[in-house]
Amino acid sequence: IPVCRMALQTGTRLPARLAYHGPAFRFQTSDPDRPNQFFQTGVECLGLANRDTADKEVLALAIKAVRAAGLSDFSVKIGDLGLFAGLVDALDIPPQWRARLKRHFWRPGYFKALLARLSSEVTKNSDANAALEGLIAQIDAQDAVLGGRTREEIIERLTEQSAEAAAVRLNKRDVALIERVLGISGEASSALANLRNVLREVRVKLDAPLDTMERRLAALGKLGLGRSRVTFAANFGRNMEYYTGFVFELWSRDKEGDVQIAGGGRYDTLLRSLGSKIAHPAVGCAIRGERVLAARRKRRA
Repeated sequence: IPVCRMALQTGTRLPARLAYHGPAFRFQTSDPDRPNQFFQTGVECLGLANRDTADKEVLALAIKAVRAAGLSDFSVKIGDLGLFAGLVDALDIPPQWRARLKRHFWRPGYFKALLARLSSEVTKNSDANAALEGLIAQIDAQDAVLGGRTREEIIERLTEQSAEAAAVRLNKRDVALIERVLGISGEASSALANLRNVLREVRVKLDAPLDTMERRLAALGKLGLGRSRVTFAANFGRNMEYYTGFVFELWSRDKEGDVQIAGGGRYDTLLRSLGSKIAHPAVGCAIRGERVLAARRKRRA
């Protein structure tokens, strides 16, 4: 995000390939014992129209960089949010649910609960209208603006939520298919073959993104990464909201166990959300230098 903001603020001409190195700061919620300040090296490929080429370029650069730092023993995990988006678009899902499922795909726990809620049977609540009327009366008794929104805006949103609650639920068959697809993971070639078979069974065509993923696997093979070192997970989204397509992570081991040493992916909507007048394709990655060195020391011990 900071690199994209800088590119916009300085009027960087696109397409552009940018690199950086320096201190970064992040609270490690999943690992509070690790330091909040660390050194990060990264590259961002902004505005290149050929997404397939740019994805493979950034992935290859991350692998070559880690090797150049002296670490050769690592594995690669890959995924593609575009595959899930394509699956959702291919199913007969109400538009409002389709957008919500895509938006929360990267949050595994919340997504699972959302999928269950959208497919559950609707039960009528006889107190719903009374509760809504009571809330409106409470709003009327206060200022015209509540929490930055007017009375009309609040009522409109409550009405929308009520309509959503009464909308058609997700088809149980579609939910089962989504769960089945998102459960596919493992060695990348086998997992993708499994995914193709599942989609063929239900006559859902996602040949284009699957072919693109196969080309990425071929590129990894040319870089000397054997099949056992590359995994694919259909539910992999990197737990970052701005990713929109291909994502990857490099993993190794330090003295404490498994450690992510690099990661990145495609974020085609980020520049627009940060203020660009038009959407620009973009992909990048970041390498955690101290983790690479720790894994290298472990291997040499």
